Amino acid sequence: MDAFSTITRPSSEPSLFSVNEQVVGKNLQALAQHNNGFINVEGPLTNAQIMGVVGELGFATSSVLRQSGCRQGRNIKGIRLAQLDFDNTWSIAEALRHDIYMQAGIGLHTTDSHGQPQKHLTPLQIQTLPLEQMEVVESRIGEPMERFRIILRLEELLPEAQIADFYSGLFLCFPMADRSCKDSARLFFGCKDAAVCLDNPDAIPLPVEVVQELVAIGRQQRPSGHRNPGRQASGIPHRTSKGYQIVGQHLPIRLTDGTHTTTDALMESMSAGYANRLPCFSPFRQDNHPSCFLQLDDAGHLYLYDSAIPAKYMWL
Repeated sequence: MDAFSTITRPSSEPSLFSVNEQVVGKNLQALAQHNNGFINVEGPLTNAQIMGVVGELGFATSSVLRQSGCRQGRNIKGIRLAQLDFDNTWSIAEALRHDIYMQAGIGLHTTDSHGQPQKHLTPLQIQTLPLEQMEVVESRIGEPMERFRIILRLEELLPEAQIADFYSGLFLCFPMADRSCKDSARLFFGCKDAAVCLDNPDAIPLPVEVVQELVAIGRQQRPSGHRNPGRQASGIPHRTSKGYQIVGQHLPIRLTDGTHTTTDALMESMSAGYANRLPCFSPFRQDNHPSCFLQLDDAGHLYLYDSAIPAKYMWL
C-alpha cells in the first residue's frame, strides 16, 4: 500500500472522495475531536489503492468537499464513490455475484463488527429496517454476522442535489443495503486490516447514463414531502412470513379484569410460551367482548391474536 501522502498528492485529476486520517476504524471519540479534518483525495488511484485506504489503513471517508475541512451543508460538492453497507442482511458471496458489483464495484471490505454474534433487534432497527431485512436478521440471531461494504466508482461527479435520489434508485438494485446510507454528508468509517478486503481490477466506472437513470428512478420512488425510503414510506401494512402485521406504536392494553397495562411492561414481565398467554381486549378496534390473546414468543416478541376478525399483530 502506498504511503497516504502519495495518494493525496496534488493532481489535475478530479477529487474522488474526502478522507480523515485522524479517524481510524469506528472511533467516535476521534471523530468528535477531528470532525473538521476531512481532505479531498486527488490523483489517479487504482481500485486497489482506494480499497487500501478504507479496508487496510481504515480511514474514515465521505463525499467530495468544496474545500477541505467540514463535511456538512454547503461544503458538500458531490460524490464519485457510492458506498453501500450490508448489516448481516446479505452475504459476501451473494454480493460478489451481483451484476452491478461485477461490472462497477471497485471492491468490498468487511466492517468492524463482522463476525460478531447477531443480537436481537433494537427498537431503532425495528422502526427503520425494511421488513425483508428484518426477517433475515431475525433468522440469524446468535450466528456470526456478515457485515461489509461495497464501493462503486462513478464516471463523473454526481452533484450534491442528486445524491439522495441516486441512492434511492440504487437501493432498488440492492434491496438488502442499509437505507440510511443516502445522506450527502454521510460518513463511512473504515476498518483497519479488515478481515476481508477485496478489489475488483476489472470494474469500470458507473456510466453517467446509468447514474442519471438511477437518479430518475429514485426521484419517482421518493414521494414529495417524505424523503425516507424505508418501509414506512409505502403506507402498506407490513406482514411477516407467518402473516403477523408489524405494529410499531406502543399501546395501552386493557385486560379482562378491567386493569390496564402497556406493551412495554408486557414485554418485560411476560414469560414466553402458550401457557402464559394473556386474554385481553383488542387495542385496535371497539371490543366489548374480549376475544384477543397476547403471547410472548421464545425470541421475546410480543404478538396478539384477535380471533373475532381474525387478525394477528406483532410488536418487536
